[in-house]
Amino acid sequence: MGDEVRPFHEDQDGIRYRDHLSLAARAFVLLMAVAMMAMSATFMFMGHRGEPGWNLLLTVLLMLAPLAVGAVFLRMGLEPAKEAWFDPRTRTVHMTLRGPFGRRRLAWPFGQVRSLVLKRHRSQEEDDRFILHMKIDGRAREYMLGVFAREEEADFWRARIESLLSA
Repeated sequence: MGDEVRPFHEDQDGIRYRDHLSLAARAFVLLMAVAMMAMSATFMFMGHRGEPGWNLLLTVLLMLAPLAVGAVFLRMGLEPAKEAWFDPRTRTVHMTLRGPFGRRRLAWPFGQVRSLVLKRHRSQEEDDRFILHMKIDGRAREYMLGVFAREEEADFWRARIESLLSA
């Protein structure tokens, strides 16, 4: 698995995390985008000049709705959903959350990171996965910071982030 995308990267600027879709998931989402956009093209041939106004309006809506859904799938397939940067210079965690309706940029001082917890996700169909969660003071939910196939790798990154936060 040499072509596997690693979610964490460390350099002189700190630790960066990028949420990636697997190649198969990305291909599926992009295929759905193309299919939805192609579906709208079929409705182009349904409207004619002599049709009643309500029929033409319905045809336009049937063309635009799959285009909008296809655009959401296209965006989901082309960019990561979450990025985090643990910046040791400013002692701040910067997080960018992307969704179909835009992006939100958040930032917290290192002191607000309450805990990093490694949780095992057991599955009957697949091997166990190890999920790293980050709890922030004042936030109701934990942020998921990566899913790992090996516990050693997940524990390595938990320890690296904790050492950066406490330095």
